[in-house]
Amino acid sequence: EELKVGQVVKIREGEFFPADLLLIQSSGKDGICYVETKSLDGETNLKNKFTPKLLQKIDGSVSCEGPNKDIYKFDGTYTSVEGNKIPLTNDNVLLRGMSLKNTDSCQGIVLYTGHESKLLMNSAAARYKISKVMKTTYKSILIIIFL
Repeated sequence: EELKVGQVVKIREGEFFPADLLLIQSSGKDGICYVETKSLDGETNLKNKFTPKLLQKIDGSVSCEGPNKDIYKFDGTYTSVEGNKIPLTNDNVLLRGMSLKNTDSCQGIVLYTGHESKLLMNSAAARYKISKVMKTTYKSILIIIFL
């Protein structure tokens, strides 16, 4: 609850990501980490996430699209101090609700927190369900009261 955009967060295996993060370092081979997205899309198979190529240092800036609910799309750019631009895609982003699997640890920069995270933007209030019998009963009661 105290996370702020731009902070660097370290996640260990088995932990859930507390916010939407840009992957900047992984203990996995070639900067790859594996995540489980069961709480987002119901799939239990592992997905690969990659550290952006050429991202060696964290001195630069990240510009990205505004918060939205599309969990399968992300567009952004990392600009280094030297002016090099690296495109960022959904393969570089770790979403709140995912958990780290088969990778010892990883680090990420916080992109979205709280109600701006893609998980919370996709959550909807529970719908009140009512059966056809109950609807008919309610209508009948209203007609009787009216008469």
